[in-house]
Amino acid sequence: MLLIGMFSCSCFFSLDAENLRYDSVTYYQEKAIGLYRKSAWKEAISTYSILTKYDSLPVKAQAYLNIALCYRKMNQKDSSRINVDRSVNILNRLPPSYFKYNSLLKSGILFKNYGYYESAIEQLTIAYKGFTEISNDAKKATLCNILAETHRLIGNQEMATRYYHENLSLSKLIGDSLKISNSYNALGNLHKSLDQSDSAIFYYKEAIHLQESTPTKKELGRKYHNLGTVYYKDKNYNLAEKNFLDALALKSETEDYRSLPYTLNELAMLAVLQNKNEEAESYLKKSFQHIGSISNQDVVARYHYVHYRYLKSLYKRRKHLQPENK
Repeated sequence: MLLIGMFSCSCFFSLDAENLRYDSVTYYQEKAIGLYRKSAWKEAISTYSILTKYDSLPVKAQAYLNIALCYRKMNQKDSSRINVDRSVNILNRLPPSYFKYNSLLKSGILFKNYGYYESAIEQLTIAYKGFTEISNDAKKATLCNILAETHRLIGNQEMATRYYHENLSLSKLIGDSLKISNSYNALGNLHKSLDQSDSAIFYYKEAIHLQESTPTKKELGRKYHNLGTVYYKDKNYNLAEKNFLDALALKSETEDYRSLPYTLNELAMLAVLQNKNEEAESYLKKSFQHIGSISNQDVVARYHYVHYRYLKSLYKRRKHLQPENK
């Protein structure tokens, strides 16, 4: 029926081919988005693949990027990388536009998440310059934060500091309390990586205080977690546990399930250090339930290390309780 209707329109109303292509693009895009939201990754990839056959370069670029996002959800890093590269190659041939720079921003984030830091910096820098040219301070602030974090990860602290402070200045200029809070949180990350505990604690507390003055609770739990990690590094285990418990409650309330293992791992480690093996076991079991959805291998490795420490503690305790042979 649909096929007949399309031919009828083409014959009797002379619908031009360009409009027909546009309508079919919209159809496939909406279909793919629906499949993506249902977590039907393979079906979404098949639908987005149809869009890669179109002549329109923006349509092709967006389709390849969305395919990469689907593969990321499936934890297929290599396939995701291939499609990000395809998208980037097309995007860098396009004239300046919001679409181009925003897509390069998303591509840069994917590169960063996969550990391809040089590729991430290359594309993020192009997007940064582009949003500077079109005077989009909000997107530029976002880029500053991601560029700073990427530079920090490769040990380029000077560039990281520069971008973090530019991010804070832009966020204040925009007047967005949540963005300012995120900027403080990012500066806390920087100072924590430099083992500057007092400064890290200051910035994390500022981030938490400012976000608590807004109605948004999303990701607030992550900031409490970050503060807890500094106290943990300083062996202030009581304050570490307090902040981790606050983080856990907020993450659960806001359904931030992907970040739950980060906090559950640390609470389990604290329980091990206090010889609270039943608590440790409970936290580890809960963490294990979410580990499968985590792409960050450091978090997975942390889980296995804490689990090893738990088993070691359990073994020592049981050995200690065994009666001596006479």
